[in-house]
Amino acid sequence: MTSLFTLLILAIVILAWYQLRGLHEKAGRLCRMQLQKNGLQLLDESVAFQGFSIGKPIQHCQCLQRCYRFEFTQDGDRRHHGQLWFCGKQPVYITLEREDGQTDWIHFKAIE
Repeated sequence: MTSLFTLLILAIVILAWYQLRGLHEKAGRLCRMQLQKNGLQLLDESVAFQGFSIGKPIQHCQCLQRCYRFEFTQDGDRRHHGQLWFCGKQPVYITLEREDGQTDWIHFKAIE
C-alpha cells in the first residue's frame, strides 16, 4: 500500500511539473510577442516564475493566479521590469515599467 501511495504522489508531482513547464514556455512566448509589438527587447530571453496567489491582484479571478517576471530594454542600455499575470491558464495582463517609473498595464483582451 505504501508503494502505491508513493507512486501516486510521484505521478502528481510529475504532472504538476509538466503543466507548470508548459505555462512557463507560454509566458515566454507571450512576453516576447508583446514586447516586440511595443518595439522592446526581452533581456536574457527568459521569464522567471515569481509566485502565485488567490484573490489578489486579479480581483475577478477566483482560481490560482500565477505571476512571471521579466526584464526588457528599449535602447539596449537600461533594464526595466515587467510582470505577466495568469488566471489559471489564461493570461490576464502584462505590466511594463516606463522610463519615468510609472507602470503600463496591458490587458490581454486588448492584445489578442
